[in-house]
This record gives sequence, structure tokens and C-alpha cells, in this order.
Amino acid sequence: MENQLLFACDHGELESVKQLLQDQNLNVNAKNEFGWTPLMYACVRGHDEIVQILLEDERVDVNLGVNDGGTVFFKACYFGKTEVVELMLKQQGLDVNKPIDDGFTPFMAACYKGYLEIVQVLLNDERVLIGLEDRHGFTAFYYACLYGRIEIVELLLKNKSININTPTKCGDTPLMEVFHQGHFEIVKLFFALRKEIKLDAKNSDGKTAMDLVRNQMVKGPEVWETDREVVTRLMNCGMIIGLVEKFKSDPLKTRQELRNQLGFACKIFFPFSFSFFDFTFFFKKKNS
Repeated sequence: MENQLLFACDHGELESVKQLLQDQNLNVNAKNEFGWTPLMYACVRGHDEIVQILLEDERVDVNLGVNDGGTVFFKACYFGKTEVVELMLKQQGLDVNKPIDDGFTPFMAACYKGYLEIVQVLLNDERVLIGLEDRHGFTAFYYACLYGRIEIVELLLKNKSININTPTKCGDTPLMEVFHQGHFEIVKLFFALRKEIKLDAKNSDGKTAMDLVRNQMVKGPEVWETDREVVTRLMNCGMIIGLVEKFKSDPLKTRQELRNQLGFACKIFFPFSFSFFDFTFFFKKKNS
């Protein structure tokens, strides 16, 4: 019977699921050889009606995980199942922050994969802890920066707890990562939103953000890079270097230009504001 339920949930057989659930002796949380439960299959396959029926059954354990610890909720966030995420958040006993074995949480997964709508839903739930770290010291914000998820980065920057200079266990910061990856649009966002720009911070290899971006300008193509990707990398890194030099020369004018470009001229939601004098002093001190 348990195998039949797993099959029905996997293949979206709604009527079969309804019939099987009438058996009070049925183990609705039975796992197959991969550690997957009926609810997990219904979730990942996008069978929302079956998910709803299973969640209404009090026997279903919503916090069960597979062999790596990943729960149904984690899988819903990782695979971009917005409707399932919303359904599961209504479950009072749901552990919304339960990570897989390396500390990677459902919120991190949504930021890593770039699912903006799911990130927005999770941010509206007070149970979700956005500042948790995995075993590498990576946060959800760090993952969003690493993979260039600019809309998610902009959304998270509205939270006062977000710091673009918080290091991982290797000393790399979100600021360093966007420089290293050549995410020019995110760099522009950091400068436009009056974030504290610590260009003199170093990682465990003794490298600053500028060291990392300059290295990208001189290294050869990676084996996986196409010619177009190499050109794009060089262009973006060159623009980052140019923007930093321009900012050092005239921080007030540069920031205002960026704010106008990005449509922030009349928006005020910057938890880390600095005056023109503050940034001028910072760069004078750095260059002295």
C-alpha cells in the first residue's frame, strides 16, 4: 500500500491518493530507497492538489527529511514550487529553517536559485531567519551575490541586518564576491544605496576586492568559458574598476548619477547611510 501511495503521488493520481488515505493503517510517511516520502514526490512534481490533501492529513510529518536532511519544504524552495511553499507555510509545526546536512537552508536555496517570488513570500514570514550561515559561513545574501541575483540582492538590502562586508569562514565578503564574479550591476547597487564600501578588507589569501577583480582582467579563459563569456567578464570587470576610480575621484557626483540611473533619486531605505564627508574621508585615509 505504501508503494502504491508513493507511485500515485509521483504520477499525480489524485483519486488513487484519496482512496489510499482512507486506510488508517497506511504509513503515509513511508520512504522509498532514496529516502523520499509521498509528500516529497507530490511537491517536486508540482501536484498541488495532492500536496493539499496530504497536508490536511494529521498523520503526515512535514519535517521529515531525505538522506541529506532535505525536507519537503526545502525541496519546494529549491525547485521553485511557489504554491507549495505558500501551502506549507500555513502548517504551524513546520520547521521553516531546517537545513540539509551542510547547513544550507530553504531560504538560502531560494536565494541561490533566484526564485524572487519565493524569497518575497519567505521574507513575509517572521519564522524565517535570513542571517543563518551554512558550514562555509555563507548566508542567503552571500549566495544571492555570488550568483548575481540582482533583484533578490536589492530586496535583501532593505533589511537592516544585511551587511555587504560580513566575511565567510574564508574571509570573502559579499562585496568581494560581486567584484570577483564581475557582477557590475550589483556593484552599482551597492554604491548607489550608500552602503559602506570596505575596499581595504582582505580575505584569508590576503586579497582585497580590487585584487580579485584585477585578477579577473589578466587571467586566461576558463575551460568552460565561451569567447563571448570571456569578453563579457573582461568588460564587466573593467567597468567595476572604472566605477571605483570614478567614485574615489568624486563620490557625491558618482553616487547621485548611479541613483538617477537606477531610479533611486526619491527613494530612501538605506540603513547604512554615510555623508559625502564620510566617504571622502574613507578614501583619503585609504590612499594616504
